[in-house]
Amino acid sequence: MLRIRPVLYLTGILMLPVGAAMLIPMAADLLAGEPSSLAFAGTGAATAFVGVALALACRSGTLASDFGRNHDPRQVLALITLWWLLAIVLAALPLYFADQRINYTDAFFEAASGLTTTGASVFTGLEDRPPGVLLWRAMLQWFGGFGIVVMALVAASGAALAECGKVTVGEMNWNSARVIANVEKFILEVGYGCEVELVQTATVPAMTSMVEKGEPDIASEIWINSVRESFDNGVAEGRIVSAGNVLSDGGVEAWWVPAYFAEAHPEIRTVQQLMENAQLFQDPEEPSKGRFYNCPSGWACKIINTNLFRAYGMGEAFNNFDPGSAEGLSGAIAKAYERQEPWFGYYWAPTAILGKYPMVMIELADFDPEGHPCNTREDCDTPHAGRYPPSAVLAVTTQAFADSHPDELAFISNISIPNDVMNAVLAWGEDNQAEGNEMAGYFIVKHEELWTSWLPADVAAKVKAALQ
Repeated sequence: MLRIRPVLYLTGILMLPVGAAMLIPMAADLLAGEPSSLAFAGTGAATAFVGVALALACRSGTLASDFGRNHDPRQVLALITLWWLLAIVLAALPLYFADQRINYTDAFFEAASGLTTTGASVFTGLEDRPPGVLLWRAMLQWFGGFGIVVMALVAASGAALAECGKVTVGEMNWNSARVIANVEKFILEVGYGCEVELVQTATVPAMTSMVEKGEPDIASEIWINSVRESFDNGVAEGRIVSAGNVLSDGGVEAWWVPAYFAEAHPEIRTVQQLMENAQLFQDPEEPSKGRFYNCPSGWACKIINTNLFRAYGMGEAFNNFDPGSAEGLSGAIAKAYERQEPWFGYYWAPTAILGKYPMVMIELADFDPEGHPCNTREDCDTPHAGRYPPSAVLAVTTQAFADSHPDELAFISNISIPNDVMNAVLAWGEDNQAEGNEMAGYFIVKHEELWTSWLPADVAAKVKAALQ
């Protein structure tokens, strides 16, 4: 869909010098004492008014900037056509009002002849015309030649940049999003010829900025549950679009046991079975009970896990243990793995921890959209014994980007990374203290079969060539 408002905005801006130029023949007529100076003054003011009105009416935030940022060649063509037509219509007015011997059709022909540099004329007896009219005819010829050169350069620029142009990608402040953003940056640059800028952001500010300001063009990893209202409103208003699930398994929050424990105890898969075998998870501080590792205090999942703990009646068999910090929680998993000891608790994916230490999910009751909201409150009277809600993790783009970059949008929409792959990449990154671009490079080298499936063959070939 062609976004016309930025075209109208630039057309208005470009009409201002046309109006200003009418002051020159007005001055010539004033010096010669010709009343036709009023025609140039009036039409100059009218032309400037049209330009200002168009610019002010169409300058709103994102729409006014779309032309310069997205380089849609259709916008370039529309700008050239609209400006030329409007310039001819307005440039004809002083000729018509200044010389009563011609009608507006003749004046329009004269202006069109000048602005297209064809040189044809319907005027006769030029020596009898006011000097302002003669000067304006000459200026139109000059404007026409200059305008053709400028517009040709604009058109060539738009065509050259039409392949992609500048693209901004929101790089969220956690590692899986850093991986995805840097993978997008590399492929957009070498595969599609884009100029990519990574913008440091987070979920809420990124979604707010995309809806209100139209930037960044792409948000690499949005956990929709945390910004559902803003996302739905943005889609409904035609400002943003979903570009698909970048994590094919979605974001996962669950209760887990180590894979080695699950292999040794295939009979223990449910909460009830865990409660019947709580002695295997002995709490060092209270050996008569098992230990359940909850989230640290202050995390939303601490409240949800506590309500699930209550809903299942786990208090008689387990202690609800607070690890104190994210490091305390991940450290407990690492310690259990080193000693090959039983461990039971909460964690989420994709993460480096689950990449380094394979875990098996415990079976909880089905998610209940009506019961779960109570689990999120500390004062929940009727906690619900159901698993965490599924969390879609999406790439999101602005509508402007989707409209002007269909090929690039197709690539973004095809991105889909399984959690086990992302977990392994994050684990490598943690072991090697890698930055986002380094983890992205590791992913691209190790998983060619995955990212090539997102791309047309010719684009994939460009990326492979760049890797050489």
